[in-house]
Amino acid sequence: QPDEVAAPSLAPGTLSLQTAISGLTCMFWICLAVGVVGPCMCMRLDEEAFDQKDGGPADELAKYLVNDLNLIERMSADVSFLRCSIALARWVIFTGEVNMISAFVLLVG
Repeated sequence: QPDEVAAPSLAPGTLSLQTAISGLTCMFWICLAVGVVGPCMCMRLDEEAFDQKDGGPADELAKYLVNDLNLIERMSADVSFLRCSIALARWVIFTGEVNMISAFVLLVG
């Protein structure tokens, strides 16, 4: 007769602990995916900064350039961590600069 190996028996309460760990692991991965794909960095140009009363000719020139070049729409961006990492990876591949490589390692690693 071959020796039969007994199936391991779980201690009482182990099944609920495994269920809780599985649920928490799933919630972690969902939150991580949402955090990586969702926008987490943004840049906006403050149009109200040009409306100060003490502005001189340089402020008038800056206001004219911002309005003429349509910079308010061009300088408004919401960037996700994933898009930022991909753009930095492309920059590393095309330039090959050591600074960019270290920045990529710091951002992603």
